[in-house]
Amino acid sequence: MIHPCYSFALGADLLTTMIAAVLWSQASFVADDFVVPEGMRNAVFKLEPLTLQHAVMDFEAVKQNAAFLRDTLQWDGWPADDLTPEQNQRDIGLHMREHRARRAFTYTMLSTDGTRVLGCVYIVPAEKPGAEAWVYFWTIRELHDAGKTPLVRRALQRWLNESWPFSRVAFPGRGGSKSTQR
Repeated sequence: MIHPCYSFALGADLLTTMIAAVLWSQASFVADDFVVPEGMRNAVFKLEPLTLQHAVMDFEAVKQNAAFLRDTLQWDGWPADDLTPEQNQRDIGLHMREHRARRAFTYTMLSTDGTRVLGCVYIVPAEKPGAEAWVYFWTIRELHDAGKTPLVRRALQRWLNESWPFSRVAFPGRGGSKSTQR
């Protein structure tokens, strides 16, 4: 089932998006007794659950890298040139609610000193057989140009294997939809 946030962005009408939102809110993703990781850290970045405290830095990173993100991600025009701080805060609020409800998990990727947003990671239920979770992520152009994107993916794969309950994870749009198994 497609995430309702992306459903509307992908051109679904409002009613379809509302139905997707209701179905999404009833879906279960991880077991109740699973302790959701607070994040991870390595020599290049650290992950923290995305919250409104990251909103200003997140908005700056998205706006400064908008054309690069649209070209590399091809998420149907995201981020829009006219994205406002208020829209970004609403999106972050949605991600926070999903995280608390254990329906999907969004982490901000910060510099190791926590002063800059370097990207974002989205862990969502897989929409097709072959994986339990789909992981989407973006990084700022600076990280990409420095050749760090493969390092980010490897770090995420290791973290998902070590800290999450999924036996099969896919990174759609990143080198195909190939799954990573434990």
